[in-house]
Amino acid sequence: MNSRFAYSILVLTLILSANLRAEEGNSNSNAFHWGLNDVSFLFPIQDHNVTTELPSVATSGAFGPLLPFSVIQQIGRLQSFEDPKKSYSDLRMVAARIDPCFPAPENPSICRAQVRLVWQPVQIVRGRAVGADAAIHTFYNLPATDFRALTDELKMLRMSFDSAAAKSSESAVSNRDLPLSVHPIIRREGLSGPYFQGFKRAILKRIGRDRLSRATFVKLSSGFFLWDFGGFDVIGGRLVPMVIPRTGRKRQMFTNNVMPGETEFVESGIAPSPLKSEANVNFITSESSRIRQKDAEPLIIQNVIDAAAMENPRKFKTAELDCVSCHIAQAARLFAVGEFREMNLGAQTAKTTYRSKTQSLKVSSRVGHITGNLRSFGYFYGDPAISARVIHESAEVADALNSGSAFNRPRISRER
Repeated sequence: MNSRFAYSILVLTLILSANLRAEEGNSNSNAFHWGLNDVSFLFPIQDHNVTTELPSVATSGAFGPLLPFSVIQQIGRLQSFEDPKKSYSDLRMVAARIDPCFPAPENPSICRAQVRLVWQPVQIVRGRAVGADAAIHTFYNLPATDFRALTDELKMLRMSFDSAAAKSSESAVSNRDLPLSVHPIIRREGLSGPYFQGFKRAILKRIGRDRLSRATFVKLSSGFFLWDFGGFDVIGGRLVPMVIPRTGRKRQMFTNNVMPGETEFVESGIAPSPLKSEANVNFITSESSRIRQKDAEPLIIQNVIDAAAMENPRKFKTAELDCVSCHIAQAARLFAVGEFREMNLGAQTAKTTYRSKTQSLKVSSRVGHITGNLRSFGYFYGDPAISARVIHESAEVADALNSGSAFNRPRISRER
């Protein structure tokens, strides 16, 4: 029998048996360990099937189009220097995340089980796939029963891979205990392999326009130097512009006059920026030459402490952070730590740094220190971009699923 066909049959059999056990209340959840790559999925764009296998704006789920044209119309041009029709035709789902208990924007004490997708224009440049420096993030609310069924399918999908790998002479490449990275199983099998195809089926039958609750975006304007953030909540079927936390505005900009790959802040800044009385990285991100002044040490230390806190979901909920500060915190912190070694900034952040005894917090991405990289989870051109904040949030989700408490209450506690 063809090995791929046999594997696919095994996947379907295990998923069916998982559903039956869930109905009987006898699922063996204690034997399964959720890892970071089981709750956050970064897909390999260096795959020859990238443009055909990754969902596009034309893809629909069981509840309608994944990225409705009305959202695209509201967002407008994603890249100021490119025909918008090309940017949108190139959009692909490059990443996905699941969350059993995302605090509801209107009331953080209420859970919203969600699937979230990250979209970027993916283009082939000199034979290599690259993700353009712009993105859309779509949020879909799921009923608790649907989310439980989804987690059962995802669990059995991974278990089927582990079982098949254990029976073969090949070494297993599972998700357990691995740092968050390009999904290890999908990278090995490819986008046409049974794991990604099973994942795609499980997701698509539960999401679409009718379950879309929010869409956020970052657009690239003025060449490579200005990033424009915003978003819309879906209220009563209408797209309502979000008010960005800590700004009172519906849009927020970040400027940095550097070329891709550089690690300085030049003629840079956040507008509007958070108040100085709030956690912020305003000073570090304002101008590299300015922060090298002799009297800048107290501000540098405080900004680095604040950056570590903003990367820690136990200190700040997503709804408590403005867009730019959340996206630039890692680069700001790494710039200062590398530039001012004599300040021992790592020790200064001991009380605000996120820690875990159960998940690997290693940052696998090589581009986190680049000050023109505003990607939290996706691609910075050809390189995977995974921020510390996303790693930490994924650890919280995985731990909640492992503990069995995920569906009971908002999982994030404040530790300020």
